[in-house]
Amino acid sequence: MSQWPHGRGLQRGLEARAAEYGLLAIYVFGSRADEIAARAAGNPVTAAHPELHVDVGVEPLRGRTLSAQDRVRPMQQIETLLAARRVDLVILPEATAFLAADVVRDELLLATDLDAEAEVRLYYLRRAANLAPLLREQWRETAGGRERPVSPSKARVTTVMRKSALVNNMQRGLATLPLTSLEAFQGT
Repeated sequence: MSQWPHGRGLQRGLEARAAEYGLLAIYVFGSRADEIAARAAGNPVTAAHPELHVDVGVEPLRGRTLSAQDRVRPMQQIETLLAARRVDLVILPEATAFLAADVVRDELLLATDLDAEAEVRLYYLRRAANLAPLLREQWRETAGGRERPVSPSKARVTTVMRKSALVNNMQRGLATLPLTSLEAFQGT
């Protein structure tokens, strides 16, 4: 098996992507996270499964929105940098609470500001922790009435769909509120 880019060269490439696209942090997660993190730390590693894709999560700088081009280009550049067949890119502010928490719990490849990255990490972990009791309750409801329990991933999809419907209903309700004045809002 061949050696892949690692160490300072890999870090410089990641730093260039972060500067070019306004990224606060770049994470790697999933099945190849340990391998990629070891390479970024400067440890030459032989890829056990180079045919597998690499999962990468990015946190844009505060106030930065990534355009469609800003999503495709870094993904392609990171594929080249990591010598990966495919990179799946997750934009953390757009990810579900549980996916974002999974990403930040895995391997941090680069942070342009460690304090800001730590705050972002805590935010995603807290967000998932706040939703965990609801997920457990929905898991019990979903799995409770069946002879064969539903897998957690199916329950998670069900949970997300229910939560999306609740949020949509709340947004529709908010849109009907009289917000022209405090008196109108209070009904006085």
